[in-house]
Amino acid sequence: MRWNDAPIPLYGDGKNVRDWIYVDDHCRGILAALEKGASGGVYNIGARNERRNIEVLESLLEVP
Repeated sequence: MRWNDAPIPLYGDGKNVRDWIYVDDHCRGILAALEKGASGGVYNIGARNERRNIEVLESLLEVP
């Protein structure tokens, strides 16, 4: 895939699934764990927004 005649790097075949989250939401999750979490606790921060990498790239290419 290309954007403005430049190739866009995509890891592997782009079928890897990731949980995509806004940076601000991720930062709020980290801050909440720091302020309210227990020492040594394990906290998973996610958005329940799983997408294949290729889907994310294709949607970005649709933006004018």
